Amino acid sequence: MNFYERLQDLAKKQEKSFNEIEQELGLGKNTLYSYKKNQPTAQRLKQFSEYFNVSVDYLLGRAGGNYSQYFNSVKENVRANRLKKGLTQKQLAKLIGTSVRDIQEVEEGTMYLNDEALVELALVLEVPIEQLMVDNPEVSKTVQAGLILERIDTNFRYETAVNDINMIELLYKKVRFENEKDELSDEDIDFILGGNTELDRERKIELISFENSQLIINEIERLEEKVKEKLDLYDELFGYYQRGESHKQSLKELYDGKNPFKF
Repeated sequence: MNFYERLQDLAKKQEKSFNEIEQELGLGKNTLYSYKKNQPTAQRLKQFSEYFNVSVDYLLGRAGGNYSQYFNSVKENVRANRLKKGLTQKQLAKLIGTSVRDIQEVEEGTMYLNDEALVELALVLEVPIEQLMVDNPEVSKTVQAGLILERIDTNFRYETAVNDINMIELLYKKVRFENEKDELSDEDIDFILGGNTELDRERKIELISFENSQLIINEIERLEEKVKEKLDLYDELFGYYQRGESHKQSLKELYDGKNPFKF
């Protein structure tokens, strides 16, 4: 029995037509019929739950279901949608009015969400409540990407590593092109350029080489601005002695290749 069929069953038990229920709930005409194809919002589910005096679990057919799958789906979906909205666990907990530990347990799959909590999460995350419950293979990709962004925000060394990877990727493309440019077909060269031009092959190769170099220059300028913005953090990362020392290095020491404390 799907959600629409449950609505029909509940209306029949109360001996009311859909039209009567819609009027009593202040809904537009044919709102209930629309659930043949559409899924209700979290707010609407809460409204139906209170009106029919049944649980959200019942409305969604969750009672007696596969709870192992439910826990796995909810923990992945809550985390994915939290990260998609750019919220930390602490921020989400504050919006819902609960503890950070509660959010951690939900995302670890060790806490069962009751109707009220599930509705609150769906409302804050601005997603249909069923989206928090269904098994979706694509969610894991969102979680992984989101966790990387989250680590970047909270771990400065992680951000530096990601910047290194970005720069290496640009350098890699440049080196690969310089090594293989003579073997490329004219069609491949046009593809790399983004379309055919009236330039001869030699000029096209020069243009691609220039663009590759320019991308690296642009990335260096971007990183330079980032260092200026976060100089105090970079001081701690590169400008101090390591191995337990806390002495800030002078410029002379920074440029001294013989410094035993350098990375």
